[in-house]
Amino acid sequence: MVEGEPSPPFVSVAVLTFTSPEVAQAVLAAIHQAPNDLPTSGPIPRGARTIGDDPDIPDATAALAFHGAMDDQDPDAPVDSAGVDFVVGNQLATVDVQGGLSADAALAAAVDLARQQARCLASGGPCSAVTLPPSIQPASGS
Repeated sequence: MVEGEPSPPFVSVAVLTFTSPEVAQAVLAAIHQAPNDLPTSGPIPRGARTIGDDPDIPDATAALAFHGAMDDQDPDAPVDSAGVDFVVGNQLATVDVQGGLSADAALAAAVDLARQQARCLASGGPCSAVTLPPSIQPASGS
């Protein structure tokens, strides 16, 4: 890490719109089969992704979760990142929480954010402000 630069965890959310729900689900199925082929939505590389149990994301027709290590150069780097990909209608969303947390905390934050994003996508209207999970809220300064 470079002094004065942002430090992890880094959070990214990406939403892709496809021609149909079936196409969105086919892309999610392809990600499930080859999770390391999914590009990272930010400039932060991540090591190999390991698929975990499918998370419960209300409003989503399908979802998957994965863990990874932010340091893709160190084979012994701790698993400190997680992500959730899910489909709502003809949209595929990806939520990544990278670095700075335990594997469980990163996954919990990704699931929380994915549930909020799915609710927003299902509503069909503008999204309200995101509520950051406690594990990724900025530390309050004194």
